Formats: sequence, C-alpha cells, structure tokens
Amino acid sequence: MKKYILMILAIFISILLFSQNIRKDFCIFIDGKMVREIEDSFFIYKDSLGIEKKINFKCVPGDIILTKKYADYIISLNSENTLEMHIKYCKKNTKSKNKCFEYIGIIKVQWFKWPYLLVRITNLNEKKGKYYIGFSTPKMIDKWHFREARIYH
Repeated sequence: MKKYILMILAIFISILLFSQNIRKDFCIFIDGKMVREIEDSFFIYKDSLGIEKKINFKCVPGDIILTKKYADYIISLNSENTLEMHIKYCKKNTKSKNKCFEYIGIIKVQWFKWPYLLVRITNLNEKKGKYYIGFSTPKMIDKWHFREARIYH
C-alpha cells in the first residue's frame, strides 16, 4: 500500500515539474483598480478554416499565466491576427450577492510580442452591461474614455 502511495506521489510531483507555464506582463484594470481575482478567462482564436480554438489562461495580479504550448501557439500566429479576450469578473460585495460581469475585447497578436499589455476596462452602465475597453502597450495607447479613471499619468 505504501508503495502505491509513494508511486502516485512521485507521478504527481513529476507532472508538476514538467508542466511549464509562461507568465506574461498583462495588467487588467477595472474602473481604475487593478484586478486581483478573475473568475474565468480565455481567448478565442478563429483559424484559417473558421474553426474556433479556446485558449484558457489564469489571471494573477500583474500577469496572465498560459501553458507553454498555448503561449508558443499565440506567438507563432501572424501578427495581424486577433484574439477575442473573455473575462468574467465578480465584484465582491459584503452587503448583498456578488455581481458578476463579462467583458469581451479584441487583442492583436502582435501585442503579445511586446513587454507588457495593460487592459483598461471602464463600466459605463453596469445595469445595461455597457463598458469601454482600452489597451496600452509600449508602442500604442488606445484613446482614453472621458469617464475612464486615470491609472497613470
């Protein structure tokens, strides 16, 4: 019995050691505040045949974590291609139920080749689900919405 437990433990540890993840500087701000927890996040990419591929990623403060396989796949795509980013964020509220919001934005593949990407989400009307998404990279900054909180000057 001990042999089986040790063998299962050894297999589990080897899986953890050999599964490689890539961290990418990718900060997500919602209403001017850096997001600490995202409920669900993924990219959707349509290949040349129109088949959708879902690429899951995990958000941690200041970074996203992708498997090496998916990170290499994104980098190998043509720079003019785009990814559809899906983020589900739940606002923690102590008085009542948590409010969850789903955001969708279009990201250019070339942005992954730059050192960082800032995603700026501004809720314009939470009840109607209207929002604005702006992106900032070292070489490009989207127009700031007049209701957007300034995260840096």
